[in-house]
Amino acid sequence: MCRRGSPDDHSDAQGFTLAAKYFLSKRTGVYASFNQIKNKDNAWWDISNGGSSSNPTTTVANRGYDPRIVALGVMHNF
Repeated sequence: MCRRGSPDDHSDAQGFTLAAKYFLSKRTGVYASFNQIKNKDNAWWDISNGGSSSNPTTTVANRGYDPRIVALGVMHNF
């Protein structure tokens, strides 16, 4: 779990990832993951390009929004 921001200005957030991978054979497997960020009222931390960003002084329409990603997939190594 990750926590960022300052609790005084309600710009902090908490995030977590839960993931699993299962191999069906030596070269094939399946995976699933769930990622979520819970923003406070003035926070707009987001998952973008491998990084996060937030600026408590900027007016942003999605402040307080809690982004999440669900991924399911099959992988095969050739």
